[in-house]
Amino acid sequence: MKKRSCLWAMLALLLGLLSFAACTEQGGEEPAPLEGTYVFESLSYEGDDGTAITLRAGDNWLLSALTEDTFTFELREDGTATFTVRLVLTLTFDLLWERSGTDGYIDITLDGATETFPCDGETISYAVSGETIGAPFGEVSVTMKKK
Repeated sequence: MKKRSCLWAMLALLLGLLSFAACTEQGGEEPAPLEGTYVFESLSYEGDDGTAITLRAGDNWLLSALTEDTFTFELREDGTATFTVRLVLTLTFDLLWERSGTDGYIDITLDGATETFPCDGETISYAVSGETIGAPFGEVSVTMKKK
């Protein structure tokens, strides 16, 4: 059961990370530059069955060593972005990004679907639950940091 929960958590992680990007600093200050590369920092999973785990860059998960470069998100000045997953295979997704109309948020577009995510200017955090995507698992929270 735990292996199955971990697999669902990984699926949620991948879906959530597809939507990551950078953001502005909160408050009345000048917006932080968004362009740059963001790397994996940590993942927390809490299953409906009570299973809980936190993984950080440097930890091992299943047969993979998780490094900062396992998941990367590159934002470019022209509004394009690339999200890359390096596990057993390398997957690359091309996205579009822009500052959201709400301070401290950014909009990410993949295949015509746009989602808005919060961040603090240096890290991006995202949480997804099984209820959100219609899958039978608990909640996954992911944090990426600017390199």
